[in-house]
Amino acid sequence: MKAYAVYAIATALAALNGAPVVAAPVAPHPPLSKLGKQMLAAQHGKARKVCPDAAYVAMPIYPGSLCVSNTTISSNGRKDPLEVLVLVSNDAVAKVRGWYRKHLKGWKYNSEFGNYAPPGWSIRTIMSMPQVEIEKADDTSLWMYKIAYDLKGVHTLINIYYKPHRGARP
Repeated sequence: MKAYAVYAIATALAALNGAPVVAAPVAPHPPLSKLGKQMLAAQHGKARKVCPDAAYVAMPIYPGSLCVSNTTISSNGRKDPLEVLVLVSNDAVAKVRGWYRKHLKGWKYNSEFGNYAPPGWSIRTIMSMPQVEIEKADDTSLWMYKIAYDLKGVHTLINIYYKPHRGARP
C-alpha cells in the first residue's frame, strides 16, 4: 500500500511538471523460472515488454491474475486485428468464470468454446470479435509459458481477445 501511494504521488507530480507519465501494466508477470532468468541474462537484462498498459486493453482483468503473453492475431487484411492477452490465476476455474459473469454484462457464456462473448458472436466471428476464454490450466496449456515463468499453483488460464483501445500505448 505504501509503495502504491509513493507511485501515485510521483506520477501526479510528474504529470503536473509536464513529464511523460508511465501507464500501469495490465497485470504483473509471474516470477521467472531458472531458464527464464538465464534468457534474461542472455539479453543483458533487457526484457521485452510483454504486458500492455491497462488502458490499451480496456477489458476487465481478473484481480490477482498474472500476465504471461500478449500477441496480435493474424489480421487477414483487416485494419483492426484482435490481440490476445494471456493471464494465469491460482484461483479455480469456477471462481474466475463467476467473476467474469458479473463483469461482462450482456455477454453470454458458450460452453462449447468455454468463452464469454458479446451479442452477435458466432463461430464465423471467432477471430474478429472480443471474447474471454477461461479454461483449466494444465501441462498441455501451460508448457510454453513454463519455459520462462515459475507457474506453481496456477489453476486457470484466461485468454482475453480484444481490440486495442485507440490512442493508448501497448
